[in-house]
Amino acid sequence: MLVKTFATFALLSFTTICYSQAADSTKGYLQVIPENGINELQDQYLEQNRTNGSISGFRVQIYNGNKAETVKKRSEFISAYPKMAIYTLYDAPEYKIQAGDFRTRLEAEKFLKEVQSNLGSGLVVKTNIRPPLIAND
Repeated sequence: MLVKTFATFALLSFTTICYSQAADSTKGYLQVIPENGINELQDQYLEQNRTNGSISGFRVQIYNGNKAETVKKRSEFISAYPKMAIYTLYDAPEYKIQAGDFRTRLEAEKFLKEVQSNLGSGLVVKTNIRPPLIAND
């Protein structure tokens, strides 16, 4: 009796799966209905980015420490990468040197490997960046 019940269940399951796959061959339609207020939040986000001129992104932090060493490390970096944007930040009692304006972590990680091979150390940090200019070809 148990074997007969199991066989019937398996047969029904198999035919249901086959039928549902055949029925899904037609193209579907997806309608996205945003939650109330989503469009307003997107507009506020875009306006804030236009106002302060920054977006969320990544930089490579090449140094964190005292002022004297900061000046030395900054000079070394500028000599090695004269065209790369560099930022010196002061977060009491230490200075930080960050480089680049990368939209993705992958771009920052790629540059980090290059910096580590040339200067020895660094790490990727998430921060607000100046959006890179997009060239019109």
